[in-house]
Amino acid sequence: LTRQHQAPAAPLFERRYEPRALEPQAEADENPLIVIGDAPGVAVPGLRVQDHRELARLLTRFDGPARVLDLRFVQPTTAGTTQASLPATAVDAAQRFLATLQAIRPASVDRYVLVTQRADHGADDDSVDGLASAMVHGMARTAMTERPDLRLTLVDIDEWPAMPESPTDWLARLGSAQEWLLRRGQWHAVCVAPAVLPAVMPDERTFDRATTNCEIAQDKAGRLDTLHFEQCGRTPPGPGQVEIEVDVVPLGYKDAMKGLGILSARAAADTFFGG
Repeated sequence: LTRQHQAPAAPLFERRYEPRALEPQAEADENPLIVIGDAPGVAVPGLRVQDHRELARLLTRFDGPARVLDLRFVQPTTAGTTQASLPATAVDAAQRFLATLQAIRPASVDRYVLVTQRADHGADDDSVDGLASAMVHGMARTAMTERPDLRLTLVDIDEWPAMPESPTDWLARLGSAQEWLLRRGQWHAVCVAPAVLPAVMPDERTFDRATTNCEIAQDKAGRLDTLHFEQCGRTPPGPGQVEIEVDVVPLGYKDAMKGLGILSARAAADTFFGG
């Protein structure tokens, strides 16, 4: 039985943040600005609402679409959250954001800008400790395809209110990009670019099929690239049993979860899933 890495048949691409300047100042947007929530230390001009109900009522007053700036999920809004209460806080944040999306009628919002704090990973040295708002950030990515009319735009910052410009300044300069990251005063935007894969040494291990069994093993939890075959004991089949020779081993959904260390005992209960 042989395992050997094969080169990909087609180029691989990855989603990553690249440094990018904000767009030049455009003409003043005449659409009204609605700000949801409060962010300490920064005065943002605009019509203020606190939840989805107030937003829905306010939108009915306009003949045309409005702009929305959502500040409810910057880190200060979750200050004091303990480790035990974090899951409930995250679920509550996600439910509030979902209720807001559901309350917006089609064509009533020209652009919805969601601001989070350290909810997205931009570089190897980047810390993601805004876990309560990370769920909202991920939900917003899904909503981009389900509600394209909102032009959902994500802005993840590292510090609040330490920003190079006031929110009203950069709000008009986001351009067509819909995922932005602000780290140490530098703006970054998402792009899809060819992935640079690390060099992989061929890993070829041959076993005697007639006398040896082998099993899939993993050198390091969470690293699927460390999966490999290892020799193991062979038990002759007993009465009513058969021995099956396997030529190809698939990597299923639960296999990936197990390899990443996120398969729960509940998911594996009452199954023949290996240990």
